[in-house]
Amino acid sequence: MASKGGLGHHVRNRSIDRFPSALDLESIDGDGDGIVNDDANSNTSPGGSDRGRSYSNAKDEKEKSGSPHSRSKKEPDTTTRSTRRYYYYLYFIGCFVIIFCMFAIMNSINRVPFSGLESNSLTLSGDESIGEKFTVVLNTFKRHDMLADALAHYSECPQVKFIHVVWCEEEAVPHYLLNRFSHNLYPKIYFDRHKDSLNARFEPLPAHTTTSGVLAVDDDMRVSCGDLALAHEAWVSSPRAIVGFMPRTHLRGEGGWVYRCWWSVWWTGKYSIILTKAAFLHHDYFGMYTNSMPQQVRDYVDHNRNCEDIAMQFLVSNASSLAPIYVKGSLEDLGILGGISTSQNIAKAAHISARSACLNDLTKIYGRNPLKYSHRLVDSANSFFGNTPSTLFEYISSDLWSRDKGDQSFLKAAPQTPQVVNSNSINNNNRNGPALVIARTETVGHNDKEKDSSVGN
Repeated sequence: MASKGGLGHHVRNRSIDRFPSALDLESIDGDGDGIVNDDANSNTSPGGSDRGRSYSNAKDEKEKSGSPHSRSKKEPDTTTRSTRRYYYYLYFIGCFVIIFCMFAIMNSINRVPFSGLESNSLTLSGDESIGEKFTVVLNTFKRHDMLADALAHYSECPQVKFIHVVWCEEEAVPHYLLNRFSHNLYPKIYFDRHKDSLNARFEPLPAHTTTSGVLAVDDDMRVSCGDLALAHEAWVSSPRAIVGFMPRTHLRGEGGWVYRCWWSVWWTGKYSIILTKAAFLHHDYFGMYTNSMPQQVRDYVDHNRNCEDIAMQFLVSNASSLAPIYVKGSLEDLGILGGISTSQNIAKAAHISARSACLNDLTKIYGRNPLKYSHRLVDSANSFFGNTPSTLFEYISSDLWSRDKGDQSFLKAAPQTPQVVNSNSINNNNRNGPALVIARTETVGHNDKEKDSSVGN
């Protein structure tokens, strides 16, 4: 039992230090009665410093032991989570914007309608009946397996009516190729033998085995039937121009004209040449290339075994004053390092330098450079990255939730015109059979009095 003096002394010391809470008393007493025994405090100093340390030590032990009285309940930090979610949204939106801008820059060439471009006086045959079919002129040289694959590919396109293979090899056409393709009924395939010359690809075709539109293509190029249909549609709108998939440009250099490829087209946003390794052009240009173009140009192509496509672009631009048309497509080039007019090693062949020399030499022959720049790009309307709206509001156009069925009209229904049947016609019709008599329906309205007056008169 604690004496009164001891208890009073304990209370006085506790009032000097601090008044503990009920939890402190419980942690000190141990039995929960809040009374501290003198025996437990007999060795403590009267100053109460040891007693204060015992209070704090007991409290720390309770917190470490995980007592429910001392452990505080931590609520979830909703502010931190919402902030983190906000930054996640900003991150994904930023990535989307960056990707979108990259594709927008890659498609930075202006897209304008490709109709109504024929403002010159050049007249080509068959303009009034171009039709929906075209002829494929397939250029090949000593790549029989690749030729067979190309013939099988383009034979599947429904727009192809004829296929002419430009055969410039000394050996005859292999029998397995003739047996496989010569008996095709549609499209009809012809093997045309020529001397070994790049000019042979533009030899005129017989009138009964060709169309106005001709696709000049190499045997290593694979263009899908859908892309061919799009390019042919663009060519029909402008049959005097060359329409194709591979643009090139000419730029002014220090010593003359320089020939540049796709990266310069993308950077400058303009082009002036379409490669005829995959391009549409009018068949009349074949005759002009062979019969009207200066012989010096054809000799130049034979001597250098290069630049027949640049020579054709010079011819078309000089005759029509039109720029070519670039159609965006997805092509597969199977002979990128072994083309017909390039060697196996492009760096060794100095291909770009040779093409630049062709530009300057043809300019001297023509007396001027007739090439025309163009900024147009023809793309399919269902292209996800190619066809983007001009404004952001187009993304939320009202037709997304419209329920229009096409049965609305602002025109009022026109009144039925009564059919006046002549008695003579009825009698004449009765001779051949019963006549169809349409009853006249009178409408009730404010004009009834006028009708009655007119009958009475």
